[in-house]
Amino acid sequence: MKELFNHRILLDLSSIIRKGGEKEDALFFLNMILKYLWDKNIEMGSKNYEGIKHITIIEDAQYFAPQELSSRSKLTSYIEDIALLLRGTGECLISLATRPNISREILANCGILVSFQIHMQKDLMQELLNLKGWQKEYLAMLKRGQCIIRVNSVEKPFAMETEYVKRSWLSEDEILENNNAILERTRKQEKPKNEIKPFEENQPEVKTFCEFCGNEIEKNADNCAECSTTLSEKDKEIEEFDEFIEEIFLAQKAIDECNTDKDQ
Repeated sequence: MKELFNHRILLDLSSIIRKGGEKEDALFFLNMILKYLWDKNIEMGSKNYEGIKHITIIEDAQYFAPQELSSRSKLTSYIEDIALLLRGTGECLISLATRPNISREILANCGILVSFQIHMQKDLMQELLNLKGWQKEYLAMLKRGQCIIRVNSVEKPFAMETEYVKRSWLSEDEILENNNAILERTRKQEKPKNEIKPFEENQPEVKTFCEFCGNEIEKNADNCAECSTTLSEKDKEIEEFDEFIEEIFLAQKAIDECNTDKDQ
């Protein structure tokens, strides 16, 4: 499950509703996913903080962290915990909602707050955006693509107009094609666990040994470290390591047999 957060993924929780589930079932599934995200960030901690490492975007956040739910329970949800405590680990949370009926714990910890046209709860948005009393009426006058933004590092809120991007729908064939391309790219990036090494890497290790004492010689060495003999290329014996060890064992065996015969 933790490997899930190393990829760009999209989870469509509406499929749970379409298959007969209820909103509580979708909330349970989301909290299960966020629990693993929470554990991953807690294990990593904030020791080597270098900015944003992972982004989680939750659409229709008013269904998963509504104000009513947080007011009825003393316990916080994982969405609220991420907003409160995981900023220092490099986790970024983006919550999208059609109305500001979101947990105040999340709203109070927004570093950036963006409001498009809204007709409900304008008093709350006035407080969140740090608007003056007469300025809250602007929230209902905003046209398509226009918004009011509050950023913690900027003293006053400001207006911005974004480019309108016309929505286009993907066909099932296009979705399957994109998914297959992503899976293929992921397989190429991941190194197989049981990868077969090239033929050259499976060849026996070749080493150089001194012809006088049999000691292994470091690469490009001019003298033997064991017997201090000045070596030329003809004094260096190149053998496969396994064969060299076998010859040593045979020589030792011959010496032992010779000593046994003398003792008899």
